[in-house]
Amino acid sequence: MKAYYLSIKDNEDAGQQVVFASTAKEAKRLVSGEVWDNLENYLDLRVNRAPQFDDMEDLDAAHLALKQWRWGWIWFDMDYPDPDEATDEQFMDWYERAF
Repeated sequence: MKAYYLSIKDNEDAGQQVVFASTAKEAKRLVSGEVWDNLENYLDLRVNRAPQFDDMEDLDAAHLALKQWRWGWIWFDMDYPDPDEATDEQFMDWYERAF
């Protein structure tokens, strides 16, 4: 299944969310969590393809976060491991403690 990331126009600090859908329109309907909480106007919701996450819809949240971390995603206000120095196991330990 295709992966999309949802974000809010002109507000990178509001977070992003990866969702899995057949079309961008369908993906937009799946917005939730931090992105939804920070969304003031539904028209500001942006949907972009994230092909690097295609066919990963069966991953649990921790393993999807691991893939995101390896692709350079960050967690604001959190002291997450450095992706250039830490191992996948170190990230998973951190993720389990943090979430």
